[in-house]
Amino acid sequence: MKNHHDQSIVLKKLCLTDAEEFFHLHRQPAVFGTYMQELNMNEEEKPLDFTKRLLWLSKGIYSIRLTDKPELIIGSALIYKGGSEKNEFYFGGTLLPNYHGKGILLKAFDQIIELAKYCYGIPEVKVFLNVVSKQANSTMDKLGFVKLSKQNDLLYYKSLWKHRIA
Repeated sequence: MKNHHDQSIVLKKLCLTDAEEFFHLHRQPAVFGTYMQELNMNEEEKPLDFTKRLLWLSKGIYSIRLTDKPELIIGSALIYKGGSEKNEFYFGGTLLPNYHGKGILLKAFDQIIELAKYCYGIPEVKVFLNVVSKQANSTMDKLGFVKLSKQNDLLYYKSLWKHRIA
C-alpha cells in the first residue's frame, strides 16, 4: 500500500473552474503563512469573486493535487507581493487537514520556490508564519530558510540566487 510520503504531487495553475473547491479549501482553519490576512480574506465573498481576486493579487497561484488523483484539489500554494511597500515577495499555502503531516506541503513549497526562481525571476522570498511551531520551524529549515531577525521568530527569508545581478 502506498502512503502519502511516496506519492508525487503536481502543482496546477489555478483557473476559475476551480473556484468552488478553492474557496472551500481556504475556509479551513490551517493556513501556512499569513497570506490570507495579507490578502484580506472577506467572509461574505462569493467563490468566483474570491478566486478572481486572488488570481489578480498573486504573482502565481497553484492548486496542489496528488498525481494519482489529479481531479482533487488538496491544497494551494502561491507567490504574492507583500510587506508595507508591496515590493517584497512572499509565499504561503494551505492543505486539507487529512493531508497534514505527510510531507506534501514541503514538496509543494519546494516546487513553488523553483517556480519563483526560474519562471518568475524572483531573487528572494519570505514567509511570515501565523504561528510558531516545531513543525513550521522544521519545514522552514528543510527548505533552507533562515529567520530574518532574532526578535521575530515568525519571519523567514531565503535568497534564491547566490549572486544577485543588479
